[in-house]
Amino acid sequence: MAITGAPSLHKQLLFVPTVLGTFLFVMAGLDLSGVTEFVVGFLLLFVTAIPFQASYTSLFPEEPRRLREAKVASSILLLASQIAFWVILFVIASYWRSQHGT
Repeated sequence: MAITGAPSLHKQLLFVPTVLGTFLFVMAGLDLSGVTEFVVGFLLLFVTAIPFQASYTSLFPEEPRRLREAKVASSILLLASQIAFWVILFVIASYWRSQHGT
């Protein structure tokens, strides 16, 4: 039984860097733990999901149902932009933590 309205495998795979980046950023970049880690992680995941959705919709106006149907160049562009975003954000957070001693 298939779930109707569920995102395609392609969309789920492209969302993985957002999820991993959020939690790696929160755990390592800000050095949080406990309930604060959960709250900040969930909030950051929600906030970063909005630009992901907008960029995914603009790059893939028609969501590919199978991986073979996806445009490779657009997929690579989206993945690269997400990874670059998290690397830059991690560097900024690490610098901020070293300067302000959180």
